[in-house]
Amino acid sequence: MENLKFAAENDNQDTEYVAPIPFEEWCSKNIERLAEDVEYGAKYLKDLGDDFVDRMGKLASEKQRMSEAELLKWEEDYASQWNIIERVLNTVDMNNSTHEAMVYQAKHEYKMFFSKSKDEDLRDTLEAQCGRFYRQRSLALREAIEKSNDEDKEADLKLLSGFYLAVYDHLDLKYLSKEDIRYKYGDNYKAYDDSRTAAHNNAIKHLNAINGLAKKYHTTPFTPRNFWTSEDQDQTVEMSKRMRFDRDAVEGFYNIAFSEEVRKREHKLSREIQSY
Repeated sequence: MENLKFAAENDNQDTEYVAPIPFEEWCSKNIERLAEDVEYGAKYLKDLGDDFVDRMGKLASEKQRMSEAELLKWEEDYASQWNIIERVLNTVDMNNSTHEAMVYQAKHEYKMFFSKSKDEDLRDTLEAQCGRFYRQRSLALREAIEKSNDEDKEADLKLLSGFYLAVYDHLDLKYLSKEDIRYKYGDNYKAYDDSRTAAHNNAIKHLNAINGLAKKYHTTPFTPRNFWTSEDQDQTVEMSKRMRFDRDAVEGFYNIAFSEEVRKREHKLSREIQSY
């Protein structure tokens, strides 16, 4: 759809050349149709997500694990449709504020942010399961950065390392005992909750950032799409649903990617609770 051409109105006459119009201009003239296309694409991704959860359940019943090759096929299917949706929405909303764009996007993507997964951390979703291959993809990206002559390579390496540091910051807060929360925050539980939310948002930002690095250095992205934080407080119902889904999906991702660290913290917190 980059350079659309329109057919001549009368096929019996000589075809008159019509200059191709830019993608952005075509979008601006077909907003209603594009909204329908986006909603169709969102329904496709909703169905794909549900099929993935079903597939995970089948593998679990057979005591098998999904291979990286199979997961990658699911990711490629998802990313292909997602990129089309995002390109259209970004074009439609290019003159809007960030908030207005988010309202519009959440409205038309609304149906896709639900899953058959009953776990709070959406562990069986495609986004979360990508965490199984975080270390391999992180290593491949690190090697690509180190071999490059990019002038920003040192900053990019630091950004890559920043993801797990951001995750650990969130885990530090998530697995605080009530006694530790009281020691650090007194009776101001809201301050603790705000700190934990900010750390979670920071981890989401870092995951989005390293996805960007993977694209820059032509390695496999960590997830097939990026995620929203909850920083915009003027939320519609649709925005809130997506933000909740995204937060749980990202937490599911790093609960899998850093499963050993999570188990250590869970065990430590359990011991502290039993000691009171």
